[in-house]
Amino acid sequence: MFHKDLEKRRLELIEEIKEKSSFSKEETERIIKFFFHKVPRSVQILSKRYDLANKKVLEIASAYGQTLLYWGSGSEAVEIEPEYIKFLNNLDRKTYSLNVEDGFDGIPAENYDVIFSSNLFEHLVAPHFFIARLYSLLKPGGLLIVAHPVVPTVFVRKLWTWIGYQGWSAVEHVNFFTPETARLTLEVGGFKVLEQFFPGFSTESRFLRWVSTSRWPSSAFQCVAR
Repeated sequence: MFHKDLEKRRLELIEEIKEKSSFSKEETERIIKFFFHKVPRSVQILSKRYDLANKKVLEIASAYGQTLLYWGSGSEAVEIEPEYIKFLNNLDRKTYSLNVEDGFDGIPAENYDVIFSSNLFEHLVAPHFFIARLYSLLKPGGLLIVAHPVVPTVFVRKLWTWIGYQGWSAVEHVNFFTPETARLTLEVGGFKVLEQFFPGFSTESRFLRWVSTSRWPSSAFQCVAR
């Protein structure tokens, strides 16, 4: 039933997008095809484990809202790209237009159950400032969920490089994390990490968790902290 509910929500979102999008029909169809063709794995896991479908979430760097739009009522976005802001505004989702490196002026304090950010951490010049500033935005006991690329161990890194995959070292990245350095960064920022996992290997198997958290060059490795 859980997965059926999410799939129902995805189909509802597609109809809403078609109705409200101010983009051309061709561009709207392109967005739907590439960003809403299935329920993201991270949405499935985080909704089930942390009930994000019923939580007020602030999503930072939300793009077209391919995860944001599944979160609870009143969830809001932070974006800097005009195209994404226009798209979300068309869907009546409140979106703050700002560069998070400059702080979060204008966003109310203690207003969110969860802060979610995916594939932003590695682009920040000052990730420690970013983490420290998030505290004031969360309600007491709120969750911070950060998704980021993982740099695999040396041997596996060489193997993946030989295959031709080096996603963790993209030219736009200025920070590089292993599961351990991500954990330490969040802990220095005052958070306690509850769990770390790669959505593609979300399993109770200790071996697969070990593979996914230390060997797999994930682009969406999840750190959940409080």
